[in-house]
Amino acid sequence: MINAIIVDKRDTVAMVTAPVEAEQDILVTGTGQVIKAKEPIKAGHKVALVRLEAGEAPLKYGIPIGRMLSAIDPGGWISTHNLEDTTEELCGEYCRRFRESGHLAQAPPPIESSVRMIKAYPRENGSFGIRNYIMVIPTTPDTNGIAEAISDQTGCAWFVCDRTRLDDGKVSEYTRKAMIFTGRNPNLYAALILDAPIAAADGKGIYEAIAETGKPLHYLAVAEGEAEKAISEGVAIIEGFQKAASALQREPVSMEGFGLTVHCSGSDWTTAINGNSAVGAAADRIVRHGGRIFMTEWMEWSGSQHLMAEQCATYELGLDLLDAVDRVRATVLRETGKPVEYMNPVQANKDAGLTTLVEKSTGTIRKMGSTPIQGLLHYCEQPAGKGIWLPMHDSVWPPTSAIYGSLSGAHMSVLNTGIGFLYFELPHMLCIRTTGNTETFNNPAFKLDFNAGIAAEGKTVEETGELLFEYLIRIAEGDEEPKAEIDKVRAFNMYYYTENEFGAETDRSRILPASVTNYREQCRRYTDSIK
Repeated sequence: MINAIIVDKRDTVAMVTAPVEAEQDILVTGTGQVIKAKEPIKAGHKVALVRLEAGEAPLKYGIPIGRMLSAIDPGGWISTHNLEDTTEELCGEYCRRFRESGHLAQAPPPIESSVRMIKAYPRENGSFGIRNYIMVIPTTPDTNGIAEAISDQTGCAWFVCDRTRLDDGKVSEYTRKAMIFTGRNPNLYAALILDAPIAAADGKGIYEAIAETGKPLHYLAVAEGEAEKAISEGVAIIEGFQKAASALQREPVSMEGFGLTVHCSGSDWTTAINGNSAVGAAADRIVRHGGRIFMTEWMEWSGSQHLMAEQCATYELGLDLLDAVDRVRATVLRETGKPVEYMNPVQANKDAGLTTLVEKSTGTIRKMGSTPIQGLLHYCEQPAGKGIWLPMHDSVWPPTSAIYGSLSGAHMSVLNTGIGFLYFELPHMLCIRTTGNTETFNNPAFKLDFNAGIAAEGKTVEETGELLFEYLIRIAEGDEEPKAEIDKVRAFNMYYYTENEFGAETDRSRILPASVTNYREQCRRYTDSIK
């Protein structure tokens, strides 16, 4: 007998946990219902629990996820062949109701508070770091080679000043802010700022903005023709920072202000049920202890934005969130000529059991947890307190959530994946990868860190979330290291929105690497193409 998982007691579909043959019995865990398969069903795909008529909406998570194209009896297979995506129709109705209501359905619950101390490195400005990374920040493309040479000799990180993204021959305000707020991230213990004697450079201004944090810094103006001298001086400066950092001792600090970015990519049927739900349970614990959760996948939220609006701290914030999702939908429509749901879920998601965007989206948002959303953040904006914060940008590319979170002060990133191969590293942030799929976790090529699949193997979601939370604390305190920390790429390539990023003709070589296969080589080629 094969098991099937039901998410909500109101659901009319369940997900089978293994391939099913016709006439095979299926046991629905949680309800005890036994149904006989009418046809073969792929692992992770939906089985009908009741008869569904053509035009009827099957329920998952207790909500409609599409429209049946034909009638189906209990035990029938539901997928792309017989389920229509009605995301636009459903979203329009849900969001209209929210806008017309004039208020949240219920007042946001108060956030539970408790003190949790962790061992970390206090900073001069009252923040704390969980690592003592050191970075060279070249403020012109002409100083990239010097920064890279210093990194090669010392092992420190370096910011790649993208020469293909200049604004009238100089570093744009977007890049300038990225340099400043990367330098201000609390995980960065010290930085060397490289400048060049050209009018377009603003190395001094970038140095002064980072210096406001009180962290160790050095400003080095590179004279023309003196690259070798600058490399020698830079190596000595970095080695001095490294010596000082190695002498620092961790101290007990409150978790208040701890920042975690959450992202999911390469989703399958386990992503929402196990992986994202466990991440969300861990996120709730982080907020309870005064921390901040950052989530940024705006294109993924069509289909669940009404749920997110109801989770906002105020009705007005909920309206702002709906407006922001509408803007992203308009961008995708402009660039592709089609609504978001025509390209999302992607084929790999559908093959893994996710049929419609409402279905995928409702599972996507589980990873932020259940506490109230506190605000939307503009580029490099810093959050005002604990809770869930949503940095605003269009892309859903896996590294971007971590990058935008780091610019708002996050310490750590969690990427949850079902399919397994999606991967990235940041030289100044700890990047942890989880999965809700035990089979995926057991593939060593995917370099995964935590198996939330145990939530389907006897552990509850809350128990799994508690285990993940404690694992993240051990990483934060330096007692464990995620696999991405082992010999990771030292070059930090900033994300830039690519024109027509969602279109079929987009040059993917212009988008940051995000696959575990040959990741280092991908990063080297990307860096070489822009430095």
